[in-house]
Amino acid sequence: MIAPVPALDDLPVRYVRRACAASPGFVLVKAGLRIRADGQPRPLLGFGCATDPATATARARAELYERLIPASALARDAEVEVPGLRLDGHEGGHRIAELIAPPGTGSDATGFAFHPDLGRARSHAARELTERHLLAELWYGGLGLVPLDPPPGPDAFTGPGPRARHYTVAARTPEPFVLVVVHDPAREVLVVGSAVRDTREAAAAHAVEEAVMMYDTVLHDSVSAYVGAGSTDRLRSLRGPLAARRAAHLESRVRTPDEGDPAPLRVELPADTWLSTICHHRDGHLVRAWSPDLTLPRGHRPAGPGQVPDPFC
Repeated sequence: MIAPVPALDDLPVRYVRRACAASPGFVLVKAGLRIRADGQPRPLLGFGCATDPATATARARAELYERLIPASALARDAEVEVPGLRLDGHEGGHRIAELIAPPGTGSDATGFAFHPDLGRARSHAARELTERHLLAELWYGGLGLVPLDPPPGPDAFTGPGPRARHYTVAARTPEPFVLVVVHDPAREVLVVGSAVRDTREAAAAHAVEEAVMMYDTVLHDSVSAYVGAGSTDRLRSLRGPLAARRAAHLESRVRTPDEGDPAPLRVELPADTWLSTICHHRDGHLVRAWSPDLTLPRGHRPAGPGQVPDPFC
């Protein structure tokens, strides 16, 4: 296993908490930390959003661990092999350097999950990998969207301004997937939230929380001392002329519930998907789900000629 990583309670983590401006019933929490990796300063940030402040804080802390542990492991233990379980039952190990890409390589934190329970860390990691694959297929592939009307949960945007639209994909998925789209033409903002959960209601609730968080962040936090240049550029792109083009692109994917989907889609994770346990920490377990066979949004970036860049952060 990798060398011990300090607990957040023992580090100078800065927390910012506030009610979301467009949806005051939701609390946004940011947990920020600066570390040094390979002799270079590196900002790390975790976000959390929920109607309950304690839940929002716990999510921000978990996401910060999902940034801190990989950064520490890559800097100190790149050649350490950690155990993994493949979905077909095969056990094996992989080096940290294989599981975590260095900063600046265009990779992201897809498939990481930190949770006090190892089983739930594995399930959350697998769900996120499925979610990102579906996002890639609906944006860059031929997968369609089906409106959920009425939505499977309350609308968080009840005041003046934008409304949230709920969708699922026009395909069978092992667990429910929900995409929430918030388009604010007046401010030229388009943000999305998405989730895979065991029920459609749970997926919708989490997708709404993500959308609320992103909308509030775009309006109020386009630049943060704890966000790197690449993340800042992506946040900034969510506000501006691209919003209308992205909205039109999503609308072109919408189908009626009885329309079939012409594109073949692997909606289940392939058998060669690995669940690699990177760390057993006093506060939880870090797992990464990954597969050499899946197409994810980052695999299409930068967008090619004539393609609309995706809005997925």
